[in-house]
Amino acid sequence: MFLEKLISVDYTAILIAIIVLVVLCLLVYVMVVVLSFTFMHVFKRKLKKGKQSINLILYQKNDCLLKLSALYRDKLANDTPIVRYLNNEEYKKFTELKVEEFEDFYNFLEKMLSYVQKAYVTYAIEDKESFVRDLFLTISELNNKYLQAIQLYNTNVIGYNYWRNLFSTRWIKNLLFIKNINTIK
Repeated sequence: MFLEKLISVDYTAILIAIIVLVVLCLLVYVMVVVLSFTFMHVFKRKLKKGKQSINLILYQKNDCLLKLSALYRDKLANDTPIVRYLNNEEYKKFTELKVEEFEDFYNFLEKMLSYVQKAYVTYAIEDKESFVRDLFLTISELNNKYLQAIQLYNTNVIGYNYWRNLFSTRWIKNLLFIKNINTIK
């Protein structure tokens, strides 16, 4: 009798236990999905702020280069890259760059900086020497800030992509067509 009671199983209790276990597992999975999307949202917001910061740094550098270039305009021929740079109105107004354009614009500004440095060495402007040196120092600081901002942006991209590619929730993000974000080279 005792053995029969021990061996006899209440199937409804087992079914209820299985249902409770399945519901708990689904609840934990939903929490993981919500957590994943929450972290993706946080990283997406950081990426937006990083993009704005990088844009601002690049245009501050552009503004400094325009000021430096203007000092040498009278001493240079009209067909030099510096004069063409000064005459192009597109560089004088702030426009929001796309992430893909950062590297090209940075390289363009570096090329303009090398032209301005050559003009600085060739044509000395003695009455504005301290102003010129301050602008070169500012450009150097902006280069450092740009590199730091790029590193921070890329770190946030890695964080976003981690949560986007989380194994247990990747299929949901694929169904929603949520894409990976590329780092800035």
